Amino acid sequence: MGHILIGFPPEPTDEDIQAARERADKVIALLESGSDFAKIAIASSSGNEALEGGDMGWLNINGMPTLFAEAIQNKDKDALVGPIRSGAGFHILKVLDTRGIEKVTVEEVNSRHILVKPSIILSEDKAKAMLTRFKEELKNGEAEFADLAKEHSEDPGSALKGGEYDWTDPTTYVPAFKDTLLSLDKNQISEPFRTQFGWHIVQLLDKRVADKTELAKRNRAHGMLFNRKFKEESFNWQQEMREQAHVEIFPIDE
Repeated sequence: MGHILIGFPPEPTDEDIQAARERADKVIALLESGSDFAKIAIASSSGNEALEGGDMGWLNINGMPTLFAEAIQNKDKDALVGPIRSGAGFHILKVLDTRGIEKVTVEEVNSRHILVKPSIILSEDKAKAMLTRFKEELKNGEAEFADLAKEHSEDPGSALKGGEYDWTDPTTYVPAFKDTLLSLDKNQISEPFRTQFGWHIVQLLDKRVADKTELAKRNRAHGMLFNRKFKEESFNWQQEMREQAHVEIFPIDE
């Protein structure tokens, strides 16, 4: 981790603090514009590692000051953090590299759809044609997606919310829905398509990359505990069965 300290006296005045803050802001601006961190550290830092270009070496997040650990939590390589004030001055941190960190990210989508289910009364062709008409009305500004979903969509989980789904990993959807959704640009509405649930039109509202590292850790820990508990219970069950078993040995007549 890289560290630059813009220090002020042990008992600083308001002017000392203001001057240090202004210097720290200038350093951040220089770094964000591409200036070399090591050179800036040598020239500006009051930290103990200034002559090493501000390089503090490899640090375990659990072993560094809480002020620093909280600031760089979940930061990626090359991330700049600060200025952070302490009793010594204003600190500027840079994540020079990471190791031993398993980061799990998932692309999520925010979307909304309208589902029409064919029936004895509504044929496949008519269901598809209904959605084609809805799409044309939306294209021409004659209707609002949310209004059409509330009135016509047969998906009870989303209809009352204007057809909208919460942020979701698209791989959880059925293949036809997922593939259609991922083929769309932002705000684009699909052509009608069929899944096992009926006929749909779907609109992609937005995409994002979500950090699921903590969830993955919890799931892994839960799996380890479950397996351990299962082995313990299985062993106990086998012991109990052996203890309750009654075996009689009959002599064999020769």
